[in-house]
Amino acid sequence: MIQLILLVIQKVFLGILAKGTAGEINNQGNITADAGYGIISEGVEVRNSGNITLNNPIDDVNKKESVGIYVKKMATRSQTREILP
Repeated sequence: MIQLILLVIQKVFLGILAKGTAGEINNQGNITADAGYGIISEGVEVRNSGNITLNNPIDDVNKKESVGIYVKKMATRSQTREILP
């Protein structure tokens, strides 16, 4: 089973959160925000063919950068045209 969630947590943007023990998600859309996380996946394969644009760091003081795609315990197959900082 895969859970997909679109949300904003404590003013930090999170485009797609996928958690599961198998399966894949296929993102073909563009994800754009000032700062945050484009796609976070745990246990789910990510296929991305959209653009991910996060223009600024999450926390400039502590040097915490925005993240386009973060995958844990699975593979990423990105045909992304651009993942911009």
